[in-house]
Amino acid sequence: MRRPHSAFKIVAMTNVPPPAKAIATPTPTAEIARQLVALGQTAEYGVYHATAEGSCSWYEFTLAIFDLAGLKVRVEPIKTGDSGRKAPRPKYGVLENAALKRISLNLFSHWRTGLENYLAGK
Repeated sequence: MRRPHSAFKIVAMTNVPPPAKAIATPTPTAEIARQLVALGQTAEYGVYHATAEGSCSWYEFTLAIFDLAGLKVRVEPIKTGDSGRKAPRPKYGVLENAALKRISLNLFSHWRTGLENYLAGK
C-alpha cells in the first residue's frame, strides 16, 4: 500500500478546518526552485515575487487536494479568525509575478496544475 502523500498529512495533522475566506496562492517548492535557478542564470537582479498563478482560499485548496486524490471527504470551512493559529494570517495573500513577467521569465503554472504535478510526484 502506498504511504499517504505529505499534502494529506499536512491537512490531517492540522486538525483545523480550512478558512473559507483566506485567499492565497499555494506554490510547490519544486516550482519555486525551478524559477530561482532560471532567474539565477540571468543578470536580472532585483526584488521578485515568485508564486504560482491564480489564487484560492485554503478551503478550496483543501477540497482540491482530496478531489485530485479521488477521495470523498466532507470539509467544513471556518472563519479565518477561528483557526486558533497564533500568527495572524492575511485575508488576501496573493502576490503578482509582475517583475518576472516584465523580463519574460515567469515559469509558474496555475496553482492547481502545480498541485496536480506535486501529487503525481513530478
